[in-house]
Amino acid sequence: MSTASITPLRKSSGAEPVSTPFPLATYLDRSSQLVVTALALIALYFPTSTGGDISRALAAVQAVVSCVLLLLLLTTPAGFLGAPSLTLVLCANGLLWFFTAISPLRETALGAAVFYGLASLLLCTRVRSISAGKIVQRVFFLVNVFNLTLAAGVIAGLPAVTDFLTSNYSVFWPGLVEHMVALRKPVLTFGSHSVAAFFLFLFFIASFEHYVTNGRPTYFLFAVGYLVSLVLLRSSTALILMSLSILHVAISIARRPLGLLVFLVVGAGVGLMVAAWLDTEFLQTASQALAGVLSDQTSGLSARYSADGLLAGNLSFILRSPLQPVGFGFSHDLFFGDSGYVEMILRGSLALPVVTYSAFAIFLFANLRSRWLAAELLAVFLAFEVGWGNLIYLRTIGFLPFFLVVLNSVSAPRRRVRRYRTP
Repeated sequence: MSTASITPLRKSSGAEPVSTPFPLATYLDRSSQLVVTALALIALYFPTSTGGDISRALAAVQAVVSCVLLLLLLTTPAGFLGAPSLTLVLCANGLLWFFTAISPLRETALGAAVFYGLASLLLCTRVRSISAGKIVQRVFFLVNVFNLTLAAGVIAGLPAVTDFLTSNYSVFWPGLVEHMVALRKPVLTFGSHSVAAFFLFLFFIASFEHYVTNGRPTYFLFAVGYLVSLVLLRSSTALILMSLSILHVAISIARRPLGLLVFLVVGAGVGLMVAAWLDTEFLQTASQALAGVLSDQTSGLSARYSADGLLAGNLSFILRSPLQPVGFGFSHDLFFGDSGYVEMILRGSLALPVVTYSAFAIFLFANLRSRWLAAELLAVFLAFEVGWGNLIYLRTIGFLPFFLVVLNSVSAPRRRVRRYRTP
């Protein structure tokens, strides 16, 4: 028997605890919980528009506040992830600034440097040691309630909810959010149905894992709510992520078989019933959305990668000048968006996505206690980057630390603690 596992008893009054945590460690942990919570709330709910007009000033404020909070996390005693991550991040930024200096483009757009800089801070940050205490757990519960209330309001077409979203969360281009809520798609604060689908998937994973680990019925309902919301987004990305959600449930079914079978039936049944209520030709809509992944000229991969797609100019430039990346250079003939891979190759050659996604893989595996969840999330992230650059998105950067802390609270292996008493 290891002496390290024996907690010696000392004479004390009945009210005195046997041991107390080190005050400084407790203070640092609680401070870190507050920082990741504030970072997540800003990432999820900081407004992007005023009166429906997209605001660059609001984006700048969000970026500055997020930068300060990330630096606070990074500079805590256990907040630095390590030399390999720092080396990869420095290589990525070195490539960007080097190619900016020799860019063949006459103009520069240094605003993009802010997002790459914030992503760099994130990829060097360690959050594995932060516990999911009362602060994190209560905020996560309230965030779920708020998200699903917004989703229900959009689905029901409540003017108070739709006006709130169109006024404060218009993003990407004018009219996008109005169009989404008019179709009763629960895009929440994320504007686009594709981006919303990704975040709904993340919330589904966190809520579902909460239910599997702790058996709380509330999180069962949250997970069902997110699954239904994915169905009701009625986009190709949402349907694919919904399928991955069901696969996630199927793989986990051995951990809580009866409850997960009920989950599958309830989630699928409610989702299909509500979708059929909103759209009498739901199956046809769903099949068209899936077919549109490759063929739709207004969305999906074809709209990006076809000869007339948004990325046609980028692909032509890369093929024509493979050794002349543009860094933070800018041209109206190029489209910086819709594909993380194409944008990074355009800015920093093939080396940039290699070092950046390698740093991201280290970030996930070093910060998540469950290697299975880390591998699953890495695969989903890398697949999503084909259609949109999510890793350098401000909301993703701010939400990930909180999300990983929540996942660690429910994915850590439970150890049986033995208590020894002296005779």
